[in-house]
Amino acid sequence: MERIYRACGWKNLRVTYAAFEDGGAFWKQTIYSPREKSKLIATKSDRPAEIYGGYSSQTFANFFVYEVMKKKVKQLRFGAVPAAIASKSDPDTYNAMLEMYARGLAKTAKEKFVRIVRARVLKNTMIELYGERFRIAGEKQVYPVRQMPLAIDEMYLLKGVETIVAAGNAGASARIDFEKTAESLVGFWDLLLEKLPVNYPKLTVRRYGNPSSSSPKSKVCVAGAGFEGTIN
Repeated sequence: MERIYRACGWKNLRVTYAAFEDGGAFWKQTIYSPREKSKLIATKSDRPAEIYGGYSSQTFANFFVYEVMKKKVKQLRFGAVPAAIASKSDPDTYNAMLEMYARGLAKTAKEKFVRIVRARVLKNTMIELYGERFRIAGEKQVYPVRQMPLAIDEMYLLKGVETIVAAGNAGASARIDFEKTAESLVGFWDLLLEKLPVNYPKLTVRRYGNPSSSSPKSKVCVAGAGFEGTIN
């Protein structure tokens, strides 16, 4: 996918492994009766949900990584940032409250807090573990990130587009054969339009323009496509 990014440019091909989330609803705002059968989350820590009722569920858009000492060994911990802290716009206030919160988590787990390693990790951020790529979906949940497979002839097509882009960046666009360039670009767009929706069902493809001429020049000038959504 990285090579496709370089060949198309972000302005023309807006495909991401997943859409970053840095806000949105942290809580489902409906407060349910304590008689509800589903497990409830207390509206306040000092008010039992079985008496006062509570929220049905909670979600987080921000996470963080902190370091602790356990049995003389430093270990990393991954935690969710509460809404009360995540909503702070001042960096100093955010960092101070987050450290206080992390110290509380470490104390509860009978561990010694060391430091904040990463103060903010957005939901759906891509990470690499054991040589494989994943995206963060929750406090204890990750999903694999897939690469789009290409056949040998399709790799040659991508290589041709990369050559065209490299020549244009080097100021050699005047020496590029337009007909050959148009054929490569149109072929590459057709490849993406065919491959991406099949490999990534959550991706929406919108094609702009309907070239009436079979001329490659006409096609490359009129045809285009936009991709929206997430890879997984």
